[in-house]
Amino acid sequence: MSRVSELLELRGVNTHIGQYHILHGVDFAVAPNSLTMLLGRNGAGKTTCLRTIMGLWRASAGSIKFEQQDITRTPTPELASPCARTCCLRRAKARWMTSGSSASLCFFRR
Repeated sequence: MSRVSELLELRGVNTHIGQYHILHGVDFAVAPNSLTMLLGRNGAGKTTCLRTIMGLWRASAGSIKFEQQDITRTPTPELASPCARTCCLRRAKARWMTSGSSASLCFFRR
């Protein structure tokens, strides 16, 4: 999975919220100029995955890389800052598409 060209890569990501272990070893990659959907039933961890990528929840294990830079421990304001030179998620767009009880996350690059 570790290709040099990945825009976003999660490897072995675990997230705990209080005593609850929500994400268990999540692995996926988003290639530049591609469309990737994160699908799952209610309660599967889609929102927790997004919040972990954005730094709103801390990954308890694993790594998150954006444009080959580790952002696993990067604070959310730094990720969102328009002045940030590295690890800045402003270059990626995320759009939720909801259909009934399932939701999709689409990542794509400008």
